[in-house]
Amino acid sequence: MQNAGQLKQAISSELHHNIEFEQLNDIVYQHLRKDHKLIPGSYYISVYSLIGMLVGTAGLGLAGFLADMVTGNRDFQMAKNGMLFGWFFGLVTGRILGKRKDKIIKVQKRQF
Repeated sequence: MQNAGQLKQAISSELHHNIEFEQLNDIVYQHLRKDHKLIPGSYYISVYSLIGMLVGTAGLGLAGFLADMVTGNRDFQMAKNGMLFGWFFGLVTGRILGKRKDKIIKVQKRQF
């Protein structure tokens, strides 16, 4: 079994073997993702949280900025508050939606 020998050698403490281990790990990871359609645990929680934070921050920040412009506020307090609340609500929403998606993936036995 060639891969077992490579794995044993790659786990050793020498630097070049550690690099080989990382390369072998990447090959295995890509194989599982591409050929078997497996997803790492909590993948969608991470992705959806990031997207939620970006969209929430930008969306409510822009809404607050426009509200500041309409009301003549030059301290941009509504924009700052909008960005803060947008970040928080985007994070919470992303985590909820991501958890649901990860649960579906787990039920389908496509999670590693």
